[in-house]
Amino acid sequence: MSRKNVVQPHKLLNQSALVDGLVTPATSLRYLDGAAVQVIWTANTSGTGVFTVEGTVHDSNPGSTATWSTLDLDPIPLSGTTGNFIINLNSIMFDRIRLKYTQSIASTGGKIDCYIMMKTVGA
Repeated sequence: MSRKNVVQPHKLLNQSALVDGLVTPATSLRYLDGAAVQVIWTANTSGTGVFTVEGTVHDSNPGSTATWSTLDLDPIPLSGTTGNFIINLNSIMFDRIRLKYTQSIASTGGKIDCYIMMKTVGA
């Protein structure tokens, strides 16, 4: 009988300020096949920018400096006072991921929450 390994949803960011260069903590995907990342923003007055997903297979020791590469996904725009999106990653072949926010126009008071859930497809 096959068994699924599921990592329950947990918060990567909790009401973090929307600032240029905001990066989530790196999350290990080792031994996992899929992940979903949800981003929710509130109180954004005029800020705009984009989110990108970065991954690494280089130097997978969490205490060391990794080489991060932007995944071949369209950047996800942030605009409006509130909003959200989910990124669905399947057949993951890298060790860790993180999200990065690059602003075009600075936000005044904008806050962001970010959640991740991961699982194996089958064992």
